[in-house]
Amino acid sequence: MTIVILKADLETSVDVLHYFLHEVWEQEQILEDWQQGLIGKLPKKGNLTECNNWRGVMVMVVLAKVLGTIIIQNTG
Repeated sequence: MTIVILKADLETSVDVLHYFLHEVWEQEQILEDWQQGLIGKLPKKGNLTECNNWRGVMVMVVLAKVLGTIIIQNTG
């Protein structure tokens, strides 16, 4: 849902993202909320009573994902 909202008004989204990411870059500190995520479990195929048939996923703040992607793309 958040991605859809970001894409709805791309110009505004870019301005907001730029502001927040610039602040993080200048302060050299990641916001505390960005350092945390929720771990959820998703079923794979097969017998769901077996632990190996589940996988963990982390739900994070979208801006933290964007920042992580920018860092990864620019450090190669």
